[in-house]
Amino acid sequence: MRKSNQWAEMVERSDSVEEYRTSIKKIISEIEQMNTAVDQEELYQFLINELGIRENLFSRADTNHNLELSKERTIIKLRKIQMKSKETSAATEIHRILMNFPAYCRFLFQDKIHGKCNDLLKEHLPEIMVKNEYDIQHLL
Repeated sequence: MRKSNQWAEMVERSDSVEEYRTSIKKIISEIEQMNTAVDQEELYQFLINELGIRENLFSRADTNHNLELSKERTIIKLRKIQMKSKETSAATEIHRILMNFPAYCRFLFQDKIHGKCNDLLKEHLPEIMVKNEYDIQHLL
């Protein structure tokens, strides 16, 4: 998910509590507009909680420290979401390919060849016919 990487960079660039809150609010509004997101509800709740960063009116250093801790937590969370979405999409793609493999084999080896099929393919089709389970392993 490239979007979470952009969000992490936006959070990282915020230098004040106001900028941080503005960037978090922008991320929340973008999440609300998205139809699909990995752990969308979990990320939404996390960001709502991070909006409540503590400001110490008597110590600017303490406020900056709280800001840095909050930014660090948010960036880690956004990067984790990004990694999780890559793993999920790869697993989903592999699952989709394996679920369609029986249809692929049926169309390639059992059904009649279409009349407009390339002559070269018709000549070499017997060479790639499945004769046993080792041929299937080789195709996978």
